[in-house]
Amino acid sequence: MESINEKKIIGRFGYNTFEKGKEYYNENRVLSAFLDGNHLQGLVVGTKVYRTSVSLSDLSNKCSCPLRGDCKHVVALLLFYLREKDKVVNIPKLKDKLMEKSKEELVDLIVKAIKGEDILSLIQHSEKEIKITSILRTFERGNVDEMTVQNIAEVIRNFKHKISKEDLFTLLEKITLECEDFGCFYDDYRDDYYNEPLFEAIGEALVEKDLTQEDIERLGKIIDQDEYELTTPLLDVFVSKAERDPKFFTLVKKILPFGYRMNIVVENKMYDEAKNMLEDKDLDLSEKMELLKLIDPEKMLQLAEEYKMYDIIVEYFIETNDYEKAKMYIKRIINEDKREEVLHIISNYLSFILQDRELSNIVAKYLLDIGNIFSVSKLYNNIDDKLKDIYAEKILELEDFFSPEFLDVICERKPEKLKDYLLKFVESEVGRGSKVYDYIASVLKSAKKCMGKEEFNRLLDEIKSRYYTRYKLMEKIDELRDNE
Repeated sequence: MESINEKKIIGRFGYNTFEKGKEYYNENRVLSAFLDGNHLQGLVVGTKVYRTSVSLSDLSNKCSCPLRGDCKHVVALLLFYLREKDKVVNIPKLKDKLMEKSKEELVDLIVKAIKGEDILSLIQHSEKEIKITSILRTFERGNVDEMTVQNIAEVIRNFKHKISKEDLFTLLEKITLECEDFGCFYDDYRDDYYNEPLFEAIGEALVEKDLTQEDIERLGKIIDQDEYELTTPLLDVFVSKAERDPKFFTLVKKILPFGYRMNIVVENKMYDEAKNMLEDKDLDLSEKMELLKLIDPEKMLQLAEEYKMYDIIVEYFIETNDYEKAKMYIKRIINEDKREEVLHIISNYLSFILQDRELSNIVAKYLLDIGNIFSVSKLYNNIDDKLKDIYAEKILELEDFFSPEFLDVICERKPEKLKDYLLKFVESEVGRGSKVYDYIASVLKSAKKCMGKEEFNRLLDEIKSRYYTRYKLMEKIDELRDNE
């Protein structure tokens, strides 16, 4: 095999490609290299990780990059082979080493690989770090469409342990503070941002670094100057780790949004931290309540009573299993006509209300009185017949709204009004055209269980007499009759 040197590489690939490949090599973008006979292959980081291979006999090559070969990635791999032969894995020799292993040792290696441990330190030159110079240049050129961002994020995720903390901060500062130079990850056509995967990947890489207080202060400054809230996905990663790791929370708490910080404090019962947060003069009342619930429930209840924030009191008594007091305050909320609080409690504590028929009746009656019949359906099976009849009457008064739940109520409570209700339903829907004919037919079919055969056929006849010019609808109606 004829020896390879830089002169031959330049002759084969050209000076410009050689220089670009040399730059990639100097940036430590060759992640791994394998030699099997005269066939060299490896992984090279570009805008994504590319699989590259080249014959040392004639320099024929291929690459998974868009050029498919004869590219800077191949040159970088060849330079790695020339300059760092000791780090190129010789496949035949590797096989020989593995053959020397016992069965138990091989099984151990496989198990470690499954667990994600680095068992191939002899293959990957893990002591070298990937530089991000070319990534920065990508942003400087303004070439940052959504696909490019996803590719860069993939590189950072796959090789986060090979990118230095300083480089991550440099990249973060560039893409956050100078984002207007390349459009701030905004897609005009979709009217949306596509920054999430990249900032999330940077966050995932940073939380695994040995962060110091100075690093957090630096990150805080970046976040403070982030006019477009691009760093939100990164913060979400930090919040996720802070929720699981109290030590990490202590380190990063100053840069976390107050709401996230408060939730972590409350959920993890960090009493001292809650006391410190209570000293913040900018706390709104609800935030103060949450913190007081943790460290001084009695004071929280007094404050909630003073400001008539009864839903907070209800939540507290339900959480502490004092159900009679919770029920008492729900009644008070209803008596004082606090509609939003009633709906909030129904949304969050419906199962509690349904455990008590009296309370279900009280809440249902209130909802009917204020005309909110849509929420009554949640309580329907647990209220008295008199309220069910009132509910049915309210449904019949509706002009242009229909739901399957309403049909069941009319079927059960007002069967004599069912035909008129269905005719009104068809009238409200038919004007929308043939796209709703299947829906109309399905509703009529579901109503058959509540009507006798003759009554149902009379209903179909009347629909046909009203809409006989709508041939496709007539076909659906005839199918219903044929199925009788």
